[in-house]
Amino acid sequence: PDVFERVAEGLLTPQDGSAATYGREKMLVAGRELDCIVMSFTREGMGERAWFSPEVTVTGVVRHERGGTVILELLDWGKD
Repeated sequence: PDVFERVAEGLLTPQDGSAATYGREKMLVAGRELDCIVMSFTREGMGERAWFSPEVTVTGVVRHERGGTVILELLDWGKD
């Protein structure tokens, strides 16, 4: 299932099992607008946010922030 289906089925959760809230945002990557699910949660006392899109193959991860600092960000990917 894609990331939107996984959220609807309760399958997209933080790895440590902590509670999360979900929203939707558009992210711009390499000139392409991606519709993303944003998962917000707290791990080890620090706030985290992760953006996922079904348009991003393999992991679906578009961006990940921890304590307001970007720790992972998709900048580009292969051709369609």
